[in-house]
Amino acid sequence: MNRGWAAYLAAAAVSATAAALPGTAQAAHGKAGLWLVQSWATAHSKLPLKPGQAVPAPPSFFMLWRVRCVQAAEVASNDPPPPNTNECTYANLKHAGTTFSGDQICHGTDFDGRGHFSITYDSDTHYTGTTTMSGKASLTGLPVNQPLSMTYATVGKWIKADCGQYKNAP
Repeated sequence: MNRGWAAYLAAAAVSATAAALPGTAQAAHGKAGLWLVQSWATAHSKLPLKPGQAVPAPPSFFMLWRVRCVQAAEVASNDPPPPNTNECTYANLKHAGTTFSGDQICHGTDFDGRGHFSITYDSDTHYTGTTTMSGKASLTGLPVNQPLSMTYATVGKWIKADCGQYKNAP
């Protein structure tokens, strides 16, 4: 896999994971402490053969995991945490029962697009979510404004109350 492509997919996964994290901040959902967040993604694009001609590229699959320290104030608020990148914002945020959803809009140098995410808590220590994104990517080794679509499945698991060395993990 091209290094620029791999770097973009990793950055996109972080962005999607950020979209999946607002649920941890909802009042009465989640709990303060250290969380493990895992995301599995599939990305699809069309790679041009000749000017004006394109064929689907094989899908790319990848997994990303990270830890996140959720503070008590964040759990008590009704506002989601901000995305991990200043290139993305949220819109149309909704909260119904144990489900939180919204749109994510990204305008960056590598990706310009939008998507939708939804998270459902089955307890205060576990949630599952999905994210879809589509737009145009400008990646090393590929043409500028290449169409790209991605689908993510995310699982969040509370690990423990003490964030320890991860106190500053966003």
